[in-house]
Amino acid sequence: MRKNILTWLLFVTISQIVQGEPISIQTAYQKALEFVKGRNQEARTRNGKDFLLSVLNGYNDGQSAIVGIRTPNLDPEAPEAYAVISIAYGSLFFRYDNQRNYYLSNPNMETYTVSRKAPWRISGRRISQIRFDPSFADYIIYSMDNWFMNFDIAYIEGLEYINTSYVTSMNNLFYGCSKLRQLDDFWKLKTDLVVSMSNMFYGCHSLASIELKATNTANVTTMNNMFYECTSLVNLDLSNVNTSKVTNMNGMFYRCEKLDNVYMDPKTFDTSNVTTMKRMFYKCKKLPYVNLTRFDTRNVTDMSAMFQECSIMNHLDLSSFNTANVDTMNNMFYGCSGLEKIYVSDEWSNENVTSSIGMFRGCTSLVGGGGTIYDTNHTDGNYAHVDGGTDNPGYFIYRESTGIESPSAQQGNAGDGWYTLSGIRLKEEPAQRGVYIHNGRKVVK
Repeated sequence: MRKNILTWLLFVTISQIVQGEPISIQTAYQKALEFVKGRNQEARTRNGKDFLLSVLNGYNDGQSAIVGIRTPNLDPEAPEAYAVISIAYGSLFFRYDNQRNYYLSNPNMETYTVSRKAPWRISGRRISQIRFDPSFADYIIYSMDNWFMNFDIAYIEGLEYINTSYVTSMNNLFYGCSKLRQLDDFWKLKTDLVVSMSNMFYGCHSLASIELKATNTANVTTMNNMFYECTSLVNLDLSNVNTSKVTNMNGMFYRCEKLDNVYMDPKTFDTSNVTTMKRMFYKCKKLPYVNLTRFDTRNVTDMSAMFQECSIMNHLDLSSFNTANVDTMNNMFYGCSGLEKIYVSDEWSNENVTSSIGMFRGCTSLVGGGGTIYDTNHTDGNYAHVDGGTDNPGYFIYRESTGIESPSAQQGNAGDGWYTLSGIRLKEEPAQRGVYIHNGRKVVK
């Protein structure tokens, strides 16, 4: 086996160098080891030459996407990964076997070799359905960038047959899939090594439900525009989404105009490394409340348009916000016409803010803690501080940064009262949809 590893190691290394992209010996060895282990039994029963041909074919049928070169198909019996488009039915299916010639001979079929470039995208507007054959589970993928970008697909079947154990990038995966209605099987994709999910569901206007309960995002660093213009999403449960390494949340929920409940567990939705929250909740017009009491914003530099046109939000608890490094707050609360109260703590600072144009423009219901009401002559950051009354008017209300980490029995110790997730007791049972605490339990209305 060692001899075979060395042979494969040499091939990987030379291939990278030919491309002008040298690879470290450690990385090359790891790839060689992983590949040869899977063919250990074959290596024992076949001579060295045949085994090398088999390895080269394995490299050819998809692994070539790593180094961007192709090798001849030396063994006609070797399986290959390919995509088949049925023109008559508008369907796309993926297989990993040695039956490609059957489809090549059919004039009503188009076939494409599976590679990083996703060549089947050229026919995306003709595709209404996608299916992954069980055979495809034996094929290893390293990137799914742009795979279904701007497709007219209505549904996908067989996500469990995609081997994404080694995938590191899913940028633009479903970008522009405006007719896709649900992705309740999305959790079946292994995302343990994925580092980028930028624009993943960008423009999925018809997407009404997506299941992320078992999605591992522990290594993801970018989630910008992740749910951008998912205008049919109503509820979004991110309770198991780990964001501890994420640095970019720009436009994450941009124009999710029907979203009325987004649940983020403070224990896993960690924002301590995020540097930009620009347009994060932009035009979430139906969102009545969002729990931000554990948001760590110490590294954030841009909060412009973060809550722009969140028009039915009644209050915002930003008492956990540390804005010492923020330099841009343009239009941060622009058009929040229903917003009455904004809570901040001593962590709030305007010291490094250089631009705050239109920060409070259109916040006609806003009242500060000292009674200061909205003034059309003061819509920039000049009033972005705790209200000091007529002597020092401002739009904020002071609150210590205590926050509620998660719903628990201790929060229901006042009998049968109703509370928001930030600990504010309500006068009566809420009529608006959302997540509340009642009798010590989380209640979703």
